[in-house]
Amino acid sequence: MAANVVIPDYGQSNDRRFASIESTADFLAGEIGRATLTTLCGAGISRNSGLPLATDLAREVLKPLVGESREIEKILSPKFPFEAFVENFDHYLPVAKLLRLFSLGSPNTVHLLIGKLFRTGLAKVGFTTNFDLLIERGYACYNADNSQILRILSSEREIKDFGRLLAASGGPTLVKLHGTIDRPGTIKTTLSRVARKDPDRILAHTLKYLFSTGEHSTVLVAGYSCSDQFDIIPSIPKPSPDAKTIVHVQHPPENVPARYFETRPLSGPFEGYRGQTVVCDATSLLVEAWERLPPQAGPVVVTPVGSTEWISFIQKWRACVVPRWTSLGARSTAVSLELALAELLADRVSSDSGVRGFRRVASWAKENRDDLVESLAYEKIAECQMIHNKSPLRSYSLARKAIAILESKTPHRTYQNRRRAEVLGSAYYYSAAALRRLGRIKEAIRHAKRGVRWYRAAKYVRGLAVSSIEMALCSQELMRRARNRGDRAVHWRVSTREFNRALAILIRTGDKANEARCLNSLGQFRAIYSARDEAEWEAGVEDLKKALQLAQVIDNGRVVISCHVNLAEACKDRDRKTACEHLREAEQDPAGLRKSRLRKKVRQLKLYLARGH
Repeated sequence: MAANVVIPDYGQSNDRRFASIESTADFLAGEIGRATLTTLCGAGISRNSGLPLATDLAREVLKPLVGESREIEKILSPKFPFEAFVENFDHYLPVAKLLRLFSLGSPNTVHLLIGKLFRTGLAKVGFTTNFDLLIERGYACYNADNSQILRILSSEREIKDFGRLLAASGGPTLVKLHGTIDRPGTIKTTLSRVARKDPDRILAHTLKYLFSTGEHSTVLVAGYSCSDQFDIIPSIPKPSPDAKTIVHVQHPPENVPARYFETRPLSGPFEGYRGQTVVCDATSLLVEAWERLPPQAGPVVVTPVGSTEWISFIQKWRACVVPRWTSLGARSTAVSLELALAELLADRVSSDSGVRGFRRVASWAKENRDDLVESLAYEKIAECQMIHNKSPLRSYSLARKAIAILESKTPHRTYQNRRRAEVLGSAYYYSAAALRRLGRIKEAIRHAKRGVRWYRAAKYVRGLAVSSIEMALCSQELMRRARNRGDRAVHWRVSTREFNRALAILIRTGDKANEARCLNSLGQFRAIYSARDEAEWEAGVEDLKKALQLAQVIDNGRVVISCHVNLAEACKDRDRKTACEHLREAEQDPAGLRKSRLRKKVRQLKLYLARGH
């Protein structure tokens, strides 16, 4: 059960060491001189080097879609991970060449100072979430003879083996937590993991070293927005007596004096740590700290603000990119952007916004006789109607329209038609889901099997998993309708088999969001519909608890509420106190409860428990 956790405060709310920019610089200079400072840097430190922040990059990519500017701004919120944005667009437009812009830029004063810390031996290890190569270039400026190599750890395997590699390294080490642009595979891994909302437990050991067990005593956090909700933030250890002191430097507001300075208590993942958040210009602070060091540390090189050449890079990419789904007409790139944007709007803003975008795409595709894109647009509208609007009849009608446009023109098992097969598999899947909710179970099973056939032709593993879940739910409904024990046993076995098959695929592919949904459905099936079997009931409750824990980790509110309601229903006759606690937890999020359409069920369960059955 979720509880109000009191985080111990090992710091001081008004630490005089950080009362002004001068005293903060004195403190940092002392830590640098003792070689007890390490750094965690985010994208903000590269802004003055001619590279964009995540929101600036996304806004420039979406610039052709000026008609949706208000809705675009809703997507570009700090809470929306940039990695999920890129992964979504990669489904429609290849973004590998776009990400090459992170190989541009020149090191600024902050990169040069970090490089100098490494070269002079004042820092043994540093950490960054940036893809770019600017810290490496800053180090190279002081290592012209290449006498000391800066070791880069960027792949999952290297970060997992961080402790051994650091001990074996004779020189400085830079840990790139999100990968590096000169090894694109490391970036792709991060993008896929964050887009799947797959929490990265590999980072836990590395971040424990950074914030708790390392040889340093202070961590300087600069240019980092603390928005990595699915990999770094969950892995930051809770504050403890041996935790490091944190100086979190945040960029000041626009149009303030050059030496603007403000202090705030540490918050978010750093709440309870010793240290302070300071709002000031990171370059000015670090230059002042460096100037307080002895003369042998060397002079500071202050660089000018970099250009915005990344904007022209994006414009060239947009002009030359070949869309994955269509190559008809001059507007095909804009249409692909519209598809990606509509999907984000449906998921992040409102289903109506997404549907409007998909309808614009369908209209364009019909005019240009692009049957693949037209079918894809209708399949996406069917998905919106099914998942967000809960309208199975409308969803079925749209899915059938998508199938009719494409099926007769798409032969099976042809590599060139893999995308067509994927669209058809999805259309049949949503058609099956709609038919099941309409009570037409046997038709739903036939459509789900056809979806499996097309997904296999497309080699789309996630599609096979969701189709297996749909067939399991259909078998579950048939079991409830069966009149004799033999039929119920048959449908029970089929449903359990399909759930386990889907679960195996989802675990193998790391799809945490669908894994949570599958565990929730399987647990409901076992704990509620087989409540007389004690062993199955216990297994079902365990599945529901796993689903709840996973949904909380990936911050999926709807599945969290559904798990609480299902646990309350499973426990209502065995443990009334636990059932009431789960209902209270479900009611903590009234908006989510309304969206999940479980308010009626919650009222029924509360009434049942109040009567003391």
